[in-house]
Amino acid sequence: VQEIKRFDRVITGSLDSPFHQHFDIFSDPNRLVPYRSTEAEQNATLKDNFEQCDAVAYQSGFAKHMTEKAFGVKPGYNRDQPYVLNAGIPDFPKEFVKWKQGDEIYIATCAVWRAWKRLHEIERLTRLIGSTGQKITTFVIGRANTEKGLYNLPLHGENYDIEYLGMHNHEFMKELYHKCHMFWQLSFNDYSPATALEAQAWGLPVLAANSGGIKDGLGDSGLVIDTDPFVDYPFNIQSEAVIPLINDDKFLKGFLTIMYNLESYQQKNKEHVLIEANSTFQAKKLLKIYEN
Repeated sequence: VQEIKRFDRVITGSLDSPFHQHFDIFSDPNRLVPYRSTEAEQNATLKDNFEQCDAVAYQSGFAKHMTEKAFGVKPGYNRDQPYVLNAGIPDFPKEFVKWKQGDEIYIATCAVWRAWKRLHEIERLTRLIGSTGQKITTFVIGRANTEKGLYNLPLHGENYDIEYLGMHNHEFMKELYHKCHMFWQLSFNDYSPATALEAQAWGLPVLAANSGGIKDGLGDSGLVIDTDPFVDYPFNIQSEAVIPLINDDKFLKGFLTIMYNLESYQQKNKEHVLIEANSTFQAKKLLKIYEN
């Protein structure tokens, strides 16, 4: 049995057990909740749907890998069938924002669940960039506004600001994104993150962590940071304490690569969206699966 006591969570249980247990502090801090194993009711429903359907469409190679790992290969599945990306509707700014050395950098991200979306890392990496002397502001759509950062760390300091803006509609988000330089998608094992493809459709280059299915969504238009370990097994993420940290050097290298080549990444992203990562093209791929 391993005990992890860190921040505001406590996780207990055998790490090799399918019923790894944790405290769910959002309901009852004293109530143990079993890990959702393959026998859990929700997963049994997914398996039943998988077996009853005539065909299956995957949104990424990671989604396909995890589904086949759990339920096996769908009979009749065409191995050459393309992935149907969780793409957005293109709406680019009239002019992309520019940047030169010494200008402030504006980052957008979208997150509600703090552990899964690695919000603790987004805060930390924003402060890291500020510590280099570069002025930076990170806007977080989704999570409610607050005066303190995670673990009561500051949201504002020398050269950096972290703004939690709360929930907003797409028009507000699009207007904000059109004023930013980059979108950060550092989440943990998103199968096909709509937030990143939505940001792409509104013109933002994406800096992402290699976790889940993000590579299929970005193609060559963004930049993906390798993170270790690459997790493809049941994993309890009720606490940030067990989420792999992002390597500072790899992150800074990726971040600066985009910033110093911003116009190139903006154009590559636009081309990728117009050709591939848009909802109309993806809908046509889905219709092809129905036709076949």
